[in-house]
Amino acid sequence: AKAPRKITRAMQKEDAASGAKRGKVAKRSAVTPFVKHINLNHVMPTRYVLDVTSKIDRVLDDPTLLDKEKLNKAKKTVRA
Repeated sequence: AKAPRKITRAMQKEDAASGAKRGKVAKRSAVTPFVKHINLNHVMPTRYVLDVTSKIDRVLDDPTLLDKEKLNKAKKTVRA
C-alpha cells in the first residue's frame, strides 16, 4: 500500500481559485476501496466485535467476485 500523497497550502489555494470539482486536494485525499476474497474460517478473532460480516456476505458472494461487472458494482456499494 502506498502512503498518502502530501497536500500543501498552495494546492488548497489553487483549488479554491479555480473552483474545480476534483482538484488536487480531492484527488490526493481520496480513499480507494478494494475487494479481496478471503476465507472467513482463517480470520483470527480480535477483542473488537463488528457485526458487518452478514452485510458483507450479502454484497460479496462468490459469483460477485468472479464477474467483473458485478465486482465493480459491489465496490460502489462498499463506498456508500
